[in-house]
Amino acid sequence: MTKTSVPHPASFRDPAGYVFIKNNQVYRKINTVGKAEFDSFYQSKFYKELTSRGWLIPHLDVSDEFELTEEQAVIKPQPIPYISYPYEWCFSQLKDAALLTLDIQLLALEHGFTLKDASAFNIQFINSRPVFIDTLSFTRYDEGPWVAYRQFCQHFLAPLLLTQQVDYRFSLFSRNFIDGLPLDFVSKLLPKKSWVNFGILSHLHLHAKSQRHFSDVRKLNGASSRLKSANLNAEKLTALISNLRNTVNRLFMNETETEWGDYYQVNDYSSSQSLEKKAIVEAFLNETHTPLSLIADLGSNSGEFTQLCGLHCQQVVAFDVDFRAIEALYQRCVAKPELNILPLLFDLTNPSPGIGWHNRERESFMHRAKFDLVMVLAVIHHMVIGNNVPLDVFISSLATMTKRYLIIEFVDKKDSQVQRMLSTRKDIFIDYNISTFEKAIHNHFDVVKSAKIEGSHRNIYLLKKHHA
Repeated sequence: MTKTSVPHPASFRDPAGYVFIKNNQVYRKINTVGKAEFDSFYQSKFYKELTSRGWLIPHLDVSDEFELTEEQAVIKPQPIPYISYPYEWCFSQLKDAALLTLDIQLLALEHGFTLKDASAFNIQFINSRPVFIDTLSFTRYDEGPWVAYRQFCQHFLAPLLLTQQVDYRFSLFSRNFIDGLPLDFVSKLLPKKSWVNFGILSHLHLHAKSQRHFSDVRKLNGASSRLKSANLNAEKLTALISNLRNTVNRLFMNETETEWGDYYQVNDYSSSQSLEKKAIVEAFLNETHTPLSLIADLGSNSGEFTQLCGLHCQQVVAFDVDFRAIEALYQRCVAKPELNILPLLFDLTNPSPGIGWHNRERESFMHRAKFDLVMVLAVIHHMVIGNNVPLDVFISSLATMTKRYLIIEFVDKKDSQVQRMLSTRKDIFIDYNISTFEKAIHNHFDVVKSAKIEGSHRNIYLLKKHHA
């Protein structure tokens, strides 16, 4: 038997237990204070129904492998291929995560349980399927209000409404508010028309007003007493949560024109060149031979090449800065659940930082970037010429993201896309050429294969990291 390790930096808020990592495996320890509640949940029909529906991540009891008291336990959850965060999700991902949280709470009430918290960070995605991961969030229900109601509205309803009714870029706001968007702040930003929608009025605007009113501890204590005396039972609470669910379910993202939404419809590839590019990428993926667990497609756009990657790994993560492209790709993956693709919003020039306590509570993208293969097609000119990132710096950054392989497309200055970029600015990029590019890649990679797309000024390389 072995000892448990120290808690993961993101797992310190719940005294009932914590997550820890040992030998690159994720475990959850249940402390003495949480053991009785966990046993009640774990032995219930509710737990079995959650896991059979795929709503809760399944786990194994591995307590026998660790040095514990009888009042403690250790469980081993099913691994999540790639950890993502709410500020990296598109509108429909956040909406589906919200609906899953509410469906779990409604089912919990049927079985005499309740969620004690409703953080969006309790949801992860396996491909396009949201799944709840916090096994210690469940407690027996005592008559009264849902203690996680405000948290749900801050983590889910508020960002969904801002994104839908004001601007799709508000989805990134969650990065600045780790405990969810303040309801009074969101209420001020929403348009006047939102006040005539009963669901938004009751769950956000009036909720925000009551939150301000009861910010005084004396008023809050009085309100708590009144709520208990008002006999808010499971039936009434179910009606409230069902109304909240209907409010969320009626939210849909408006069509928005974005910079790269139609990239593959307006680029200069002929149909034969597009087919040739696909054939090259497919051949390079076959050349890797060894099984790949996780692939990243940086600048995935419509996901045309992401799907090719999906045939060669357990999961491929499609990253793109374009909201509409990621929204469309996610909805396509939902319609075809056999696709092992996780679409995420991502700005390569400004990736997700570490946030929260000690900047480690939610890990940065670079800390999570441990891919077996990274694919970067038609991106390099946007980084070097569009964003003034030095060529060697860009290649060095990519080298830190991949453990083994890199598939990269070099777009020469003679390419029409680059010519359009340079038509509005001075060409100061004297080192942007294929010779300098090949010198930069040799600092980190060996060239396995390369191919030129006929009739174009583009070359694709399959690279293997030194000593991989």
